[in-house]
Amino acid sequence: MKSARFQIKNTGYPPLGFTVTRCKYRNCVLFIYFILIFFSLSTNAADIHCSDHLNNFLVNMLGGNQGKLLGHGVNVQADLYSESNKILLLSDRPFDISVGDILAQKFPQKEITGTDYGYEGSVAAANYLKLQMDNTKRFPFESDHFDTIVLRRGMCVCNAGKACAGFCATTEEAKFFFREVIRVLDKSNPKSRAILHGSYRVTEEILDTWKRYMSELEAEYPVLVSFHYNDQGRFILTEIVPRM
Repeated sequence: MKSARFQIKNTGYPPLGFTVTRCKYRNCVLFIYFILIFFSLSTNAADIHCSDHLNNFLVNMLGGNQGKLLGHGVNVQADLYSESNKILLLSDRPFDISVGDILAQKFPQKEITGTDYGYEGSVAAANYLKLQMDNTKRFPFESDHFDTIVLRRGMCVCNAGKACAGFCATTEEAKFFFREVIRVLDKSNPKSRAILHGSYRVTEEILDTWKRYMSELEAEYPVLVSFHYNDQGRFILTEIVPRM
């Protein structure tokens, strides 16, 4: 009985070889072939350099553990911002003290900008500019301006499908927001970093949408996007860095 050897290539997996009976198992092999292609494409589209565990360095930049401390901007390890020169803090109007206030006191020589929809106009105090801004609109900054961008709790989905940062979590508004973050991030600086934090009510469906948007933006801009999770497998934050 004659047999033929088939190889499956260009699927993202090592070449697979099958020795099968000609014709009798041809349809079966073709079926497996297309299943593997589909699985490979689906996995590549969703896997954007995902990490399994939350990076403690990023948590400390935000302010400690994910419970009562993080929500109020205390215990921020300001020294972790020592190599940053131009810092943008999105939606940085908390209940008591902001990361921007902490950093402005620690680093009077740095350019620090804090934005929030709740600010009235703009207020400049020493090296800290507080600016009213709508995250669904184009950011009022030049491209490639900031080497550090931080959004604390803004990725949480508060109500009616809207993220706490103000954009709709599952529509093109989210992609527009991500694009603006990437646009104003200094992509020529290998130390630049954007951290977009928030996990409350972020479902797998929402994550899949964000990963798809980020994958499209990775193809458009020279950046790498990582999705970070805690030890329980819960999404915590997204990190964007230049692709050098």
